[in-house]
Amino acid sequence: MSKEVLLNLYPLNFSFQKAKFTVFESKPQVPPSEASKVRYRLSRALRRPVFRRGERFYVLGSVSKTSVPITTEGDKLYILKSSGTERIDGFESAREAQELFRDSVELRDVKRLWLAYYYRKHKEELQVSWRHGKAYLIPEIKERVRKADEKLLLQVDVRHRIVSGETLQELLEKGIPLRNLRVKPMRLEFSASVEGITRAEEFDEEFFKQKARISVHEITRRAWERLAQDPRLRERTYIVKLSGGYVYPAFILKVVIDLDDFDEKELLYLLPKVKLSPSERLSLIRSIVKLYASHLRAYSWDIKQTEERSDGTIDYLNTLTDKKGKKSRIFTNMRKFLQACTPFTKKERIDAGVITVEKSVSGKGELRRKAFLNKLKNFLSEKGIELNITDTTTIVARTRQEAKRELTKRMEHFYEKDLVIAFLDEYEKANPYEELLLYDFVKTQLLAKGVPSQIVLNKTLTKSGLDFIVTNVAEQVLAKTGNVPYKLAGRLKAGDVFVGYDASRKTHKGKVLRSASFTKIFLPDGTFLRYKITSSHSGEEITKKAIEELFVFLSQTFPEGKKRVVIHRDGRFTRSEIRNFILFSNNYNFPVELVEIVKRENPRFFGGKLIKGHYYKLGQNTLILATYNNLYTGTHNPILVRKVYGEMPVEEHASAILSLTLLNYASFQPTRLPATTNWADKITKLMLRGIEPPNTEGDIMYWL
Repeated sequence: MSKEVLLNLYPLNFSFQKAKFTVFESKPQVPPSEASKVRYRLSRALRRPVFRRGERFYVLGSVSKTSVPITTEGDKLYILKSSGTERIDGFESAREAQELFRDSVELRDVKRLWLAYYYRKHKEELQVSWRHGKAYLIPEIKERVRKADEKLLLQVDVRHRIVSGETLQELLEKGIPLRNLRVKPMRLEFSASVEGITRAEEFDEEFFKQKARISVHEITRRAWERLAQDPRLRERTYIVKLSGGYVYPAFILKVVIDLDDFDEKELLYLLPKVKLSPSERLSLIRSIVKLYASHLRAYSWDIKQTEERSDGTIDYLNTLTDKKGKKSRIFTNMRKFLQACTPFTKKERIDAGVITVEKSVSGKGELRRKAFLNKLKNFLSEKGIELNITDTTTIVARTRQEAKRELTKRMEHFYEKDLVIAFLDEYEKANPYEELLLYDFVKTQLLAKGVPSQIVLNKTLTKSGLDFIVTNVAEQVLAKTGNVPYKLAGRLKAGDVFVGYDASRKTHKGKVLRSASFTKIFLPDGTFLRYKITSSHSGEEITKKAIEELFVFLSQTFPEGKKRVVIHRDGRFTRSEIRNFILFSNNYNFPVELVEIVKRENPRFFGGKLIKGHYYKLGQNTLILATYNNLYTGTHNPILVRKVYGEMPVEEHASAILSLTLLNYASFQPTRLPATTNWADKITKLMLRGIEPPNTEGDIMYWL
């Protein structure tokens, strides 16, 4: 691979001069919630690519039919009537182009052709072992059409999905316990969560006939027809409801297996197969693009088979400083600086307790723990901080429940500590949203009393060098007790205050049980100012209340006002969030910048290890940004940065984000995400598991 920094983006063009479209409109009018389903069914009915614009459906080519009936779930009938043919000059959005492109791919069956080639070449490598039998690595192609200013770009990626060898029906018949399932319909290109499982015999024959009538895929239509015709098949078949409301027979579903479902030995064998190197991934992508380019000319698509290149690099503040003004430029690792720095001391003496939980008494384990604690004391002492261990307790428990029962009796002795260090054994895997894990139990009990904890797995002490572990743990202990080891050696230019937001929710059978938003506030030199928790029932939207609470806090902290506030949103802003931020920005006299940080499904960078700061602009306010140096074997996974409101250029926001990745405090490595949104997913998910402090706001980074 050349040293040039490339992206898996390919120039894409549609020949509008050669194409005309037959336009269909519906009576009754199709509601927005049904529009995508109707568009897709129209494409399958006519065997032609279709895109939607407003209330009209544009079908590629001349169609002789003047009327097409479309039936959706619940026997909703729409009559789509032709209003003639039109020529258009271009797409109004990336969505229009993507709908037409994906239909073209599916109708030409290009993915199946590529998969057939792949299976012939890699057949022996695709089977793996799973605790419930055989499993298979299935390559999954992901394509997306993006609009960069006035040009179209095709983003293509490939990854391996692991699916069960047996169907969900077969696994259920064996009585295998399956929780938190994701499944994939056979021969279809999507997966979804399972929301409910019922017996087919609970439905009448007409239910299956109706499903067969509206099925657009042959495999599902045939499955429903079999169930309609065969009462005995209905007696033993399970019917599965998926997220999004779709329903499938269990015998055409395969279980999508998460890496967490494999033990350590299985992972050692599996990971090299699943994790593609940059050169392997790019080679596969190029083979897919080549096939697309060849087969989609029939639908007027032209794909240039050369990758887009990085637009260059963005400068950023990459220097850290400690309390005494000692500075260090950081490129790959903060370990040396952490060992040498003097922290910004808030608490010179840390009164700590130690809890040990193990399945059986281990003399070696006890020696390693003592050695670890002595090294940790010495490390902190050199930083001017005394670690004073005043209480210890050891529990030997065969099961998680026994360990929790014993801990309940002893935990009150640790409620007045500044810190608790807990050495824990691992027990059998369990769903953290359904059962209180030992980690969760310790964290929850202590955090409820405002006591930060540091969890160390006993097996970790046997696998790595103690000096490495001590340095890593010490960094977290310092931050959790307010003794921040370092800050940025300067001020960021994009704003005066930097705020990170995330929202998450817990659902059960499609209903939101609880949702929470989390706010982190930083000063422009990286000083952590405050966190704020807001619970609600609004799903994954930041509430109006949470937004106003931020501006109330800012007005109290900075009574002079007029501080530029940069809001980093983990994911997309909703329209109401944008309105509310602007409303309170004006009401409280704090100019605001709204910046989205999207971390999934982005184009990738290829072409080197030291690529932090490389970027590619998708528009005036949007860019793809490499936020870390790719020192390991995987392909770089950048973020998308989009300014949705404000005056500062997106490049200035990108520069600030790059600098904020240095403020990790949980690892030697700079993080992929800025400190404002890093840990956001973990924090909100911990909250949904009940792990949160007693106060809704504070200045201690308890989540590390």
